[in-house]
Amino acid sequence: MLRNVFLKTIRDGRRAIIGWSIGMVLLAAYVTSLWPTVRENASQFNDFLESAPDALRAFAGGVRVDFTTGPGYLNSQVFTFMVPLLFLIFATRLGARATAGEEQDGTMDLLLSTPVLRTQVVVHKFLAMVISTAAIAAVLWGAFAAGTTLMDMGVSLRNLEGIVGSGALLGLAAHTLFDGVAIA
Repeated sequence: MLRNVFLKTIRDGRRAIIGWSIGMVLLAAYVTSLWPTVRENASQFNDFLESAPDALRAFAGGVRVDFTTGPGYLNSQVFTFMVPLLFLIFATRLGARATAGEEQDGTMDLLLSTPVLRTQVVVHKFLAMVISTAAIAAVLWGAFAAGTTLMDMGVSLRNLEGIVGSGALLGLAAHTLFDGVAIA
């Protein structure tokens, strides 16, 4: 067992980080690879959405989606719902695994029997979750930055950074909120 709880937590979660990174790259590649087809048929997509019933438009958020621009397409396809949801799932799963996983594996007693303060265990596990989430966000940003540049989608890398960072912060905040409710 590693003496440093932070490094142990990162090491224990390395497979999840690698798997999620691969998934994020595949998501970005899939969504950006569809852009040429969407760009060619953007007027048809816009006409369909304009003629859709009010209930369907309200379900989509009530906001007019512009498929003729790269940012509008990405926002409607991944950044409105999918990216925040993925970060919520990732951070919550990782945070739950940090404590409940140790208990389930039977290693929590061993970890707490070492000369490490319990507050240090909690802080190190939280920092490992933050770093892991930041790593996934960096991979997602890199994948979308590469995809949008290759497909000439006209997406600002600064805006892309902001929206991916917001998704990561949402995941961390939700995990912290839910974990705080569970502890209280």
